[in-house]
Amino acid sequence: EAFAEARRVLKPRGFFAFSTFGPDTLRELRAAWGDDSRTHVNRFLDMHDLGDALMRMGFSEPVLDVERMTVNYQDALTLMRDLKAIGAHNVTAGRARSLTGKDRLRG
Repeated sequence: EAFAEARRVLKPRGFFAFSTFGPDTLRELRAAWGDDSRTHVNRFLDMHDLGDALMRMGFSEPVLDVERMTVNYQDALTLMRDLKAIGAHNVTAGRARSLTGKDRLRG
């Protein structure tokens, strides 16, 4: 929806810039939940797939670039607290619809 709206309001030859996450985002957290049948971490599009989608939406000559940033956390719980603090939440189809208990977090 955001890209469609940007395309709609963009002037001819206008410039649209954005940033987003890539498929390696939170990969360590995803691996930590790997033994669980539920999806606990959002999946993000590869830049090639994103570029293809922008072309299909009518953007002409989209240019995408990757800049990798690494943020280190002492443990997974600290990371999850930071994600919660910024309002991040799991929107994947296979996510659990119930709360994760303390025992599950302890492993």
